[in-house]
Amino acid sequence: MPIGNGTKFAAGGMCLNLNAQSIGENCVIGTMVVMMRSFPYKNLPKIGNRGYISHGVKIMGPVVIEDNVLISANSVVTKSIPRNCIVAGVPARIIGYMSELPYDPFDNPKYDEGIKPFLKDNRVLDK
Repeated sequence: MPIGNGTKFAAGGMCLNLNAQSIGENCVIGTMVVMMRSFPYKNLPKIGNRGYISHGVKIMGPVVIEDNVLISANSVVTKSIPRNCIVAGVPARIIGYMSELPYDPFDNPKYDEGIKPFLKDNRVLDK
């Protein structure tokens, strides 16, 4: 399986099963990622360039992950993902686009001070 230049694998507690056709250049692969065949298909997943695959992702079957895709933690990918998408869930669905992010996940992080806001209670209470 060819792995492109600049691709990085997360360190610490890694348990990978990388059964892929290829992994492109400058990808980031998190811990506990599994890429596998899916019966009855014989082809393996193919990962494009600048793929950001978070912790615990499962990529199943002959899917194509195009360039510049972010897959959120613990997602299960069972269909091909077009370029520039952010996907999450079980099964994975498009939840956004890389161009909407206020940062580049491939850059070194620049940490902000403070905490994130609390969740709001949006329940409708019956009266």
